[in-house]
Formats: sequence, C-alpha cells, structure tokens
Amino acid sequence: MANLLLNAFNAVREKVENCTAKDISEGVKKSVSTTSKAIEICNNTINPISNADFLVSVLIDNSPSIIANNNQGHLVEGYNLVLKHLKPLAEDIRIDFKAVTFYGGKASGSSSYKDVRKVKPLTVSKYASFYRKFTPLNGDSFKLLNNVLKNKKNKRTLSLIITDGAANDNSVGPGKVKNLIDYSFDPKTDIVAGMGITDGTTNFYKVFQSMGIKKEWIITPSSVHELERAFRLFASAMKVASKDNKAFEEVAKKGFCALVPIED
Repeated sequence: MANLLLNAFNAVREKVENCTAKDISEGVKKSVSTTSKAIEICNNTINPISNADFLVSVLIDNSPSIIANNNQGHLVEGYNLVLKHLKPLAEDIRIDFKAVTFYGGKASGSSSYKDVRKVKPLTVSKYASFYRKFTPLNGDSFKLLNNVLKNKKNKRTLSLIITDGAANDNSVGPGKVKNLIDYSFDPKTDIVAGMGITDGTTNFYKVFQSMGIKKEWIITPSSVHELERAFRLFASAMKVASKDNKAFEEVAKKGFCALVPIED
C-alpha cells in the first residue's frame, strides 16, 4: 500500500514539474472565467439585479374598497403623475422603477425593475384588471421591500406603499415587515413611505408604524384634492432624494412635512 501511494505521489509531482508557468496561468484563468460566468448566469436568472443609481418602488392597493370609493381613477392619475415627474430626473442619473398592485405582483406582471424611461403610463382598464378580493398589506409589503434589498447594492431607494385599509390577510404580521426595515434598511440611503387613503375608521399611523415606517413618512389623504397633493409630495420627495447623498439624508430625516408639492 505504501509503495502504491508513493508511486501515485511521484506521478502527480512529475506532471506538476513538467507544467510551465504559462500552463498554470491559463488553467487558473480558465477556471476563474468559468466560475465567474456561472455565478453571473445564476445571479441574472434567479435574482436580476438593477444597475440603476436610484430605485423607486410603489405598491398600490386595488381591493374592493378602492372601487367602492371610486378611487381607481384617482390612483391611476397619481401613478402617472409620479411617472411624469420621475422620467426627466433620469436624464442625469440611471433610475429604475417598479410598481405592482397588491397580491405579490403576479397580477401586475414582472417583479423586476425597469429603466423608468421605458415605463408606460397606466390606464384605468389595465389597473382594473389587477383587481383582487383582499388586502395582504403586510405580506406584499414584505415581498416588495425584500426585492428592494436584493437590488439596492449601495443605491439610494425610495419606496411607497399605498392602501385604503389595514391588512386582512394574516399570513404575515407587521412585525416581520418592521424587522426588515429596522435591521436591513439604512436611513441614510433608504426611505419607506406609507400612504393611507382615509376610510374613516383605520388609524394609518398605527398601521404603518407597526410595520416600521417612520411617522414623518406617513401621509393620510382624505379627499380627491388631498390624494393628488399626496402624490405631488411623493414626486417632490423623488426629485430631492435623487440629487445626491446629502440631499437624500436631509429629506429622509424630515419626511413629507419638509416638502412642497411638485408643480407641473
């Protein structure tokens, strides 16, 4: 047995000694190249990563109460207003945008980010086609924010969660969302805002704060005029936050109250 091992060792040593530096170098390069390519393919297939400097994400409610209160059209107008004011900002930096309705984004298409300049305005008929019968506020907020984290890579991010009622799906509690925001989001580079369209009974400050959203980034419009103003404030937040790190940090600390509604 000892002789067999010795012979095997000598054979391997002879092969190594006969290798030139060029052989070894090319072998290492080939190995590294193959491994890097495999990692790149894996990452792009499983978790597409945005290359933007600034990520803007919006989660939009489309439950029965939205229809009952005739808010579908107003939300579509608000969405398109945000898009309108976001696109010019992309002339100076790369901005990627994603908007999904509740329910995991399956009804509203891809969960990946897209260059905002390529995003088309939303129509009421398209928005209406995403209708669902319940509001998994916590579960889908967690999915959206988790996706933000996967894509951020040292980028500044601004996320908005819109609802007109509290969660009525208990699969995920608000504590899970809060832990994600508290321990994974950096207040210097990440803003998470909540827009609660007043229904007369829901305390949206309590709802959003239980999810980890700061009080200064919660807004509760109670009329069509206030809803439009809320979207204009968010658009203003986008404009300031997209400038640079210093401007982002300043607005992140102060919230909606430090902003003036953007004008057309």
